[in-house]
Amino acid sequence: MKPTTVRCRTSRRTPLRPAVVAGLAAGALLAALPALGAPSPTEQQLLGAINKTRMQHGLRTVRFSDMLSVASRAQSTYLASRGTLDHQGEDGQPFFVRLRAAGFPATRPLGETLGLVTGCSTDRAGLIVRLWLASPGHRAILLSPRYRVVGLGVSADASCSSTIYTADFGG
Repeated sequence: MKPTTVRCRTSRRTPLRPAVVAGLAAGALLAALPALGAPSPTEQQLLGAINKTRMQHGLRTVRFSDMLSVASRAQSTYLASRGTLDHQGEDGQPFFVRLRAAGFPATRPLGETLGLVTGCSTDRAGLIVRLWLASPGHRAILLSPRYRVVGLGVSADASCSSTIYTADFGG
C-alpha cells in the first residue's frame, strides 16, 4: 500500500468594501461553478469532523452552506485537475473573489483551508481535520469563533492519484 502524503494550505481575508466586490466579474465566475446541492457523504463526514473539533474546543458548530459549497466544490475540482493546492481559482483570482461571486456578503469575514491526500481518499475527513489542527494557520481558521457557516468540496483527480479537500468558512 502506498503511503499517504498530505499537504495543506490556508488563507484568511477580512471583509472587502462593497465597491471593490461590485467591480468584479461575478457573472463570469458564477457561470463556471457547480450547482447547489446537499452535502455528499464525504462532505457530511468532513462537516462532522470539523464540528466535533469545534465542540471539543468550546465553540459552536458551523452550518453547511450551499452558497459557499458552490465555490468550494469548484475549487476542489479545479485543483484536483491540476494536482496542486492554491487559493487562486482557475481565473487567477484569490479565494475571496470566488466566495463573493458565489454570493457571500462582502461585509462578512472569510477563511479557506485546503488539503491534499494521495489516492482517491474520500474517507480521510478526520485525518484532514487533525492535520489542519496541527498547522497554526489552519487551526486559527478552524477554531475561530467568527465563523458560523462552512462550504465544503472534496474531489479526486481523474487518475485517482490525489484528492483535494476545500473548506470555505464564513462569518
